[in-house]
Amino acid sequence: EIQIAERPSPEEVVAAATPETRSWLGVQVEDLDSPAVTRRFNVSSKIREGVVVLNVADGSPADKAGLQPGDIITEVYSHKVSDMNDYREIANKLKERKDPIAFLVKRKGFSTYIPVIPNKS
Repeated sequence: EIQIAERPSPEEVVAAATPETRSWLGVQVEDLDSPAVTRRFNVSSKIREGVVVLNVADGSPADKAGLQPGDIITEVYSHKVSDMNDYREIANKLKERKDPIAFLVKRKGFSTYIPVIPNKS
């Protein structure tokens, strides 16, 4: 028996295949080694380290700070982010932090620090 259905986009396939907690402070990220993600956000092949922002939850600390889908996070709180493993480790260390957390972000060829203020609750 065959069922005909609409094929999911590459981004949906990536998201479904990696449902672990990749969301922290309202920002969902993915490794740069995902071809579907790098194509979707037109990430330069010269950028090899960091994680790319897939989604930012409305009203979240990341949204209020100005993080955007397609941003590439290369550093968090003075800790280098090479890949998802680094990002997860940093997120676990800082998950209870209430003071601002500086994210170094590459956007459209420029790098800038963006302070994200966690919810106080």
